Amino acid sequence: MKKYLITALVLSASLSSCFLYTHDPEKARDEATSFLNQVYKKNEIEKAYERTGEIFKKNMDAKSLAELRETLDSQYGKLEGLRAGFYVMDAGEKVIEIFYDGITVKKMSYHKVTLEGDGKSGYKVTGVTLSGVPHKYYRTQKNFKR
Repeated sequence: MKKYLITALVLSASLSSCFLYTHDPEKARDEATSFLNQVYKKNEIEKAYERTGEIFKKNMDAKSLAELRETLDSQYGKLEGLRAGFYVMDAGEKVIEIFYDGITVKKMSYHKVTLEGDGKSGYKVTGVTLSGVPHKYYRTQKNFKR
């Protein structure tokens, strides 16, 4: 009986590891930063849209990214710089969120980019938000090294 229980536990553990995703926060940050730069600084809306995943494309189009850029320009002014502050991810999930502080002409802006994927196969953007309110603290957040 013990032998079967141990075998079942080992088999269960090995099968569950097939569904875990290994994130690379630095790689995710690089993808998110490139995406934001294409939208806000370079005005390469179509190229940025190519970086998005199916979830994003089902709900938004390239015009939505252009509108996001117009909102930033009109409410906050030109984006002068971005700093990735922290990220949030849950173990075993494909999603990672990167949080940015944006330095703009008029006032600070705050950005969140949601990505899906993993460190091995890469990431696709599935969501992006712009806010004038600083990000709240997340219990599971991890800060990027400065």
